[in-house]
Amino acid sequence: MCTGETDSIDCIQVKLMRQLREETQKSRQSEQKNRKTIAQLQKQQQAKESRIKSLEAEKNKKELILKRKMEEVLCASFVQVLLSHWH
Repeated sequence: MCTGETDSIDCIQVKLMRQLREETQKSRQSEQKNRKTIAQLQKQQQAKESRIKSLEAEKNKKELILKRKMEEVLCASFVQVLLSHWH
């Protein structure tokens, strides 16, 4: 294994280089995992925003339909009142 001062320094250098490679690899893997998680969260956020817009559009459409029906009912009631007073 490591004998003598030069061999000891070489041995330490090899260990440090190996450790540096391992830490670099772990760092890359962690960064890749984080990027994947971020991409997944962004995709989920987009889906939620799309769903919200869809629900808002549906709500607005229903409100508009309700408003038109209320106007029709009011007009019909007004016509009834006018006809009942006219006769």
